[in-house]
Amino acid sequence: MNQVKNFDLKLVKKIANKAINGRIVTTEGKTVTLTTFEGGNYEYPLEGYIEGSKVKHTWSIEGGCGECYDNKNDLFIEVSYNIPEHSFETFDKVIGIFEDKYGYERWHADFYSHEEAGLHYGISGRKYTICLPWNEKTARLNNTREPATSLIIKD
Repeated sequence: MNQVKNFDLKLVKKIANKAINGRIVTTEGKTVTLTTFEGGNYEYPLEGYIEGSKVKHTWSIEGGCGECYDNKNDLFIEVSYNIPEHSFETFDKVIGIFEDKYGYERWHADFYSHEEAGLHYGISGRKYTICLPWNEKTARLNNTREPATSLIIKD
């Protein structure tokens, strides 16, 4: 599963060090290879190359392109991750992602009910696209909009 998220320097460094699978991409989806995180320009310390170009570009630590007049070369992160399959029993304590009334994905704690048509159902009646066991690591997600990738991003 891939998820594109806003630029996060801490996560970029983990990708560069091969601690996690992912890639740095432009708004248009072109792969970017960063050559340094501490270039000579204070405002735009990141330097690197965009796929198919021999021109060195610079970016801010937020991923904004230094010499661009539009945002087509701003940086984003594409993270590859696999959510392990879990088998749950009825009434197991879980945390899952559901879409709230405003259209946002939100984590919610629940007790497991059943699986149907690829969705997990909680005793509350909510349908979850991702369902994980409730534990010390996942508990902090409750009532947040954090992406599932945050489970691998946090130290």
